[in-house]
Amino acid sequence: MIEREETATLLLCQRLRLVAYYALVTGDSASGLEVFREVCRLAGDRSEGFDSEQHLFNWSRMAGRNLGIEKVRALHGEYAGISPECLSLLEGEWMEGDDVTSAEGLEALSRCLAEQPAGDAEFLRMYFFEELSEHEIARRKQLSVQEVRNRLVLVQREVLGCVRRRLANA
Repeated sequence: MIEREETATLLLCQRLRLVAYYALVTGDSASGLEVFREVCRLAGDRSEGFDSEQHLFNWSRMAGRNLGIEKVRALHGEYAGISPECLSLLEGEWMEGDDVTSAEGLEALSRCLAEQPAGDAEFLRMYFFEELSEHEIARRKQLSVQEVRNRLVLVQREVLGCVRRRLANA
């Protein structure tokens, strides 16, 4: 059984891949990121948890796909994106490739997150897993929205750079 904290780490490891997939479903990258944030929140709230990494990724792919299609329908009255049949053909290929969630990758991400000041890791948690907007985080932290944006970008860059360095040296 995967613990809630590990769920967060695993989804963050797959962030780029999942956001790109959701963007393909919705037709734009901003909507893809919104879907990713919603999937993270739902995964964290899921009481029955996940049996394995594969279970988590299958669930997140399907949940995001369904959320993306619903999002497009809500905006346009119908889904006019890639057909569900075509998406099904792409899904197998999409989630294959480099094993981003390898033990080394998870270890690198865990260490890099642990190296971040506690407040920075909290920014990532609030944004991706509590699904708070930049405005809500700014109010909560008593910062300007621009400071929150800058901090989120900086923390994500630092963590990604740290993971890449650790994996390159492994």
